[in-house]
Amino acid sequence: MLYDLRKMTSSLCHDTCSESGYQFAGLEYGAECHCGNRISSPRAPEEDCSLMCRGERGSPCGGVGRLSIYKVEEQLPGHRKFRNVHYSGCYKMPKATVGTFPIYSVQTNLTVQSCIETCTDKELPLAVLRKPHCFCTWTSSLFSLSQQPRDLPCVGNRDRNLTGTAVSTEPTDDGYYQVYHTPVLDSRCKERMFLPQRSDPLVALSSFPGAGNTWVRHLIELVTGCYTGSFYFDGTLYNRGGKGRTQCSTRVSVAVVRCIGLLMTLIHPSTHPSVRPSIHPSTHPSILDASKGFKGEKDYWKSGRSICVKTHESGQKEIEMFDAAILLIRNPYRSLMAEFNRKCAGHLGHATDAQWKSKEWPDFVASYAPWWASHALSWLKFGRRLLVVHYEELQKALFPQLRRITSFLNVTVTEERLLCAQTNQDGHFKRLGSQRPSFHPFTPDMRRMIDSFIHTVDQALKGRNISGLPQEYLPR
Repeated sequence: MLYDLRKMTSSLCHDTCSESGYQFAGLEYGAECHCGNRISSPRAPEEDCSLMCRGERGSPCGGVGRLSIYKVEEQLPGHRKFRNVHYSGCYKMPKATVGTFPIYSVQTNLTVQSCIETCTDKELPLAVLRKPHCFCTWTSSLFSLSQQPRDLPCVGNRDRNLTGTAVSTEPTDDGYYQVYHTPVLDSRCKERMFLPQRSDPLVALSSFPGAGNTWVRHLIELVTGCYTGSFYFDGTLYNRGGKGRTQCSTRVSVAVVRCIGLLMTLIHPSTHPSVRPSIHPSTHPSILDASKGFKGEKDYWKSGRSICVKTHESGQKEIEMFDAAILLIRNPYRSLMAEFNRKCAGHLGHATDAQWKSKEWPDFVASYAPWWASHALSWLKFGRRLLVVHYEELQKALFPQLRRITSFLNVTVTEERLLCAQTNQDGHFKRLGSQRPSFHPFTPDMRRMIDSFIHTVDQALKGRNISGLPQEYLPR
């Protein structure tokens, strides 16, 4: 689900659903976008869809509990643009194994684009190709984390159309196949539940605002299958969670298909029950509720039913309420800009140049930059049992960092769930595009202040025999 309180348009919703391979786009409450492949609710009176899109006057965007449904315009083969496509690597697999994949096609003029389009249309998260063969399948232990992918055997013709990375469409060695993650979400690691028994240690997931706490919660829930909680209550995260904050350049169909009374359902291929540690769901649903979000938001944060609890608190009393904590630290320059964007334009929007140039920005930096430092220093001082995770290192080395986190949480995860988390690692909590102010927002005085805080936190980490901050935070 895509949520944009200020700038939602029918085109934005359509493009989001088109890029993710869905057939229908649904708009609700004037600001919410849902994607799906089936309409399972009855038609409602058109007057029920009376709310206009927040960013597009005159365009219906549903109503209260009502969706304005648009048919996603089909794109010609080879012309669809994808954003959430990731190159996994070049893997050696026997033909007998590849032959068991559920979808297979022979394409004389096979390209990475055409194979990914095929697998996206079939709603499968992996595209496996070796010219002229295109296979589609689910994530599995076949693409073992211990089996290091090799790019050397796949140094044939290069294709930069999708990921911006030079990749091969024709492996040169027999038995090697290229593997891509398509935009399709792997449904097998989407089902989540509260802990079956109350957890005695209360574990915090603590961070300064703008440091990526929501994204890390998303990863923890994917890899453990357990809900995370929150010291606060965010209704948006509870109700929505998000399913696809991405965009591409396609055209929107102007006609509304219908106004319906309930949400669409998202259909994904279902195979085996999702595997999760110490939790054994009896079945795995093939239909996912489009409104599914962070259900732990509404649970009392001290209930012990969540795997960990989000908090931005930094007072000694609040810190000592927790038995242990994962301390998430992000580059303060990035964190400050992310939080300022959120304050000015919501979770998905961007502050305008006028806002960056206003008095509000230097006042914000003067107030929040010291908080970035004091937050980390307080947790380092008063935290009882601490695991420090750097946002940037989690981006660069997903699997090792997730293993550190799950080990700290005393959870054993399967390789399949790690692979599944990799497929869905981007989540749906990033701002659209990479819009930044047209000028450098940090003045020399700001930089001197922030750099001094970086050095202070770096020394404090090392004082506790913890690795210091990543080198990229500032030139040493």
